[in-house]
Amino acid sequence: HLSIRRQRQMCIRDSSYSHRALVFKAPQEIWQEVASTDERLQALGETRTIAIRPPFGKRFLILPAIAWRRGQPLILWDLDSGDWQAETTTDQIVATVLGQVQPGSIVLMHDGRGDRSTTVAASARLIPALKAQGYRFVTVAELLALRQRASIANSIS
Repeated sequence: HLSIRRQRQMCIRDSSYSHRALVFKAPQEIWQEVASTDERLQALGETRTIAIRPPFGKRFLILPAIAWRRGQPLILWDLDSGDWQAETTTDQIVATVLGQVQPGSIVLMHDGRGDRSTTVAASARLIPALKAQGYRFVTVAELLALRQRASIANSIS
């Protein structure tokens, strides 16, 4: 499963070549899953650091070690919109996100593998609603930089 988003300087992330869970697998198999996706992205012209988003959020000891060794950030979400469930409605996605979002949230939403019309419709409602609540949308790289600055500021005060 490969996903590329290009808006401003959006970082690229992969969730492995086959989108299978990367737990309880041999280190070589996990390495190959990550490397295959990276090679494909690089063949398409990607030159930036590629973040890893483990399929299903599943990670154990090996994947974090591989990500570290490859110099790739391991990115997870803290809010699952539930849009991956076939029976989830637009209203449910909107209610889930608005009911659980907090400053710094990374919201899991999908853009591939089947009909995503409910996700698209939910996004069209969520973006203005969240902006009206004072939220702004940033890349993962920008969010991590903001978190790092906040951490440094908190350690000084």
